[in-house]
Amino acid sequence: MMLKPMTLLRDLNLPATLETSRHDLTHDFFEPLLCRAIRYDRGVGYFSSGWLRINAIGLTAFAARGGHARWITSPILAQEDWHALQQGVEARRDEVLRAVLAHAVGDLARSLEAHTLSALAWMVADNILDFRLAVPTAELTGEFHAKFGLFSDVHGNQVSFEGSYNDSIQGTRNYESIKIFCSWKAGHLELIQHDQERFERLWRDEDPNVRVLLLPDAIREQILKLRTHERPYQVAKQTAERSERYRRTHPQRPSELRLRDYQEEAIEAWFANECQGICEMATGTGKTITALAAAVKQQDPPP
Repeated sequence: MMLKPMTLLRDLNLPATLETSRHDLTHDFFEPLLCRAIRYDRGVGYFSSGWLRINAIGLTAFAARGGHARWITSPILAQEDWHALQQGVEARRDEVLRAVLAHAVGDLARSLEAHTLSALAWMVADNILDFRLAVPTAELTGEFHAKFGLFSDVHGNQVSFEGSYNDSIQGTRNYESIKIFCSWKAGHLELIQHDQERFERLWRDEDPNVRVLLLPDAIREQILKLRTHERPYQVAKQTAERSERYRRTHPQRPSELRLRDYQEEAIEAWFANECQGICEMATGTGKTITALAAAVKQQDPPP
C-alpha cells in the first residue's frame, strides 16, 4: 500500500493578497491552510460561531490532524456563542458534560454545519480550540481591534496574514482584504516572527496596554459585552417611534428565550414550506414554544 504524501503549507501557491471582491476566502485561503496546519493562532476583533460553520471542512481536517487553535478576541460576543464557550470550558472539568457534548456532536463536519454551537462547545472542551478575551487598558481606552493570524505545519513552515477580515459570516459579505506572508519566501520570515512574538506576548498577558483574560476570569470580572439584535446606531425619530409602536402592538420573543437547534430547524422548515405543515415533536420537547416562536417570526417588520 502506498502512503499518501503529507501536504504542507509550502505546497500551496499563495498570492500576496486576497480580497473578497475577487476571492472566496474560505475556499481559497482558510480551508487549504486548515487542512495542512497543526496550529492556528488568531488575534481578531470580532468572532462569531458562524465562521466555524462556513469553515467546517477545514476545521474537521484540522481536528483530525490533532490541530490546536488559539483565539484572542474582544469580549463582544453573541450571547449564544458565549454560552457555548462557557459550556466548553466547564466540560473540561466535567466528564459527564463532556460525554454529553461528544454524543451530541457525533460527526464533526456535519455538526459544525447543522449544530454549530454544540460543536463549538465540544471543540473547546476537547482543547482543539482555546479562547482568551482581550481588553485594552492603561493608555488604550477603545476595543481590541487586531486582525492577524498565523498557521504552522508539522515541519515548521508558517503563514501569517493581516488585514480587515473579522471571523464572522458578515466578513464574507463585506469588501475585505488580507496580506499574506510565507516563511519560505524571501523577506517574509522576519515579519512572521514578529507576528508570532506579538501573539505570544498577548496570549501571556504581557502587553502593558492590553489585558488578556482566561474565560473563567472574564466571567468573574463580568467584562462580557453580549451582542444583541438591537441597532448599534441612532435612528431617526420617526423611525424610532414606528419601531416603538410596533414593539408595543406585536408579539416578540423574550430576550432570555433560547430555542434549541431542532426547534430552529423546525421553524426554518415551516417557513420553507410557505408556513404550512404540521410539526411532529415528542411530548415535552417544546412544541408550544416552537409554534409561538414561529408565529412571532411570521410578523412582518414595521414599514
